[in-house]
Amino acid sequence: MPINDRTPNRDYPQPHASNTLADDVERLRQAFNALDADVQAVILQLGLKAALSHVHEIAQITGLQEALDSKMTIGATFSLNDLTDVNVAVSENGQILGKSGSQWIPVGYTWGNLGGKPNSIEGFGIGGGTFSQPVIGVSYALDAGAVWKLVGTSVTMNYDTGDFESFSRTNNLKQLTIGSAGYYAWTAQYQYQRYTDDGAGSGPDVYLDRQSSSPAANDSLAAKFFQGRNSAAETINYATMRAQIVDPVDATEDGRFAFETIIGGAIAYRLYIGAGLYAAGQSDPGAGKANFAGVQIAGTEIGSNSFGARTISTAAPTGGNDGDIHYQVDP
Repeated sequence: MPINDRTPNRDYPQPHASNTLADDVERLRQAFNALDADVQAVILQLGLKAALSHVHEIAQITGLQEALDSKMTIGATFSLNDLTDVNVAVSENGQILGKSGSQWIPVGYTWGNLGGKPNSIEGFGIGGGTFSQPVIGVSYALDAGAVWKLVGTSVTMNYDTGDFESFSRTNNLKQLTIGSAGYYAWTAQYQYQRYTDDGAGSGPDVYLDRQSSSPAANDSLAAKFFQGRNSAAETINYATMRAQIVDPVDATEDGRFAFETIIGGAIAYRLYIGAGLYAAGQSDPGAGKANFAGVQIAGTEIGSNSFGARTISTAAPTGGNDGDIHYQVDP
């Protein structure tokens, strides 16, 4: 009995070393016949295929011409009014499209025609100090009661310089915060704040808040600069009023006012108010006292650093007017 050895893929019979030649010859005939049939089938299938490199006319491809006919022409252009849900047959310059029902139509570019708008500047993602929307002379179109916020290193607000009501409490002006490096320029000749209240409390109040994470002695706080021009049209600080920290330690804080003036072209500190009143170069004498390098009365020096032996008396001299203050130098 011959060994029936077969090929792994097409299962063709193949010879085996243990078979007789007569057995394997018949098995080889069977294998050649099966191989012939497989090759013939491949040839027939290849005959049905197109060449690797070939072309077709559009008409030879079923349905291609009809599909191309339904497409737009290259370079075709359209107007808004060609869109089925847009009606801009009647439009004017400066208008935008707005949704009305199922149609987009031209509408005026006004705040009232904008849907989903924020009712505050904060709605635009802007932070900062707040004050209520002005009433007098307002040219803005935010919803009534909207909250305004201003930020930045500089802010310009244009008010009628003759209409000081725009700065009054009746307009609910609450707070204005300018960036740390900014300034607020007022061009009006007069400035004032009005606060109407029949009570005994203060107001209007002004807070000049210097925020520092490392306050130290001699730090300058808020200041007022009194400027003018010189003969060369230069801007000059003729006088300054400045607040300063003397001692920032908690529970023992001390402060003072410092006054500067320009003399001979040089500005310098001249006078301080702390616990007492004292000149530049002198120490704070304490509450109710004054400390100067010298004192003059009617142009006459009456002491050096202190009154020394000199006294002030209320006693009337002979022939004087009782109750007047008299200056007497002890011998």
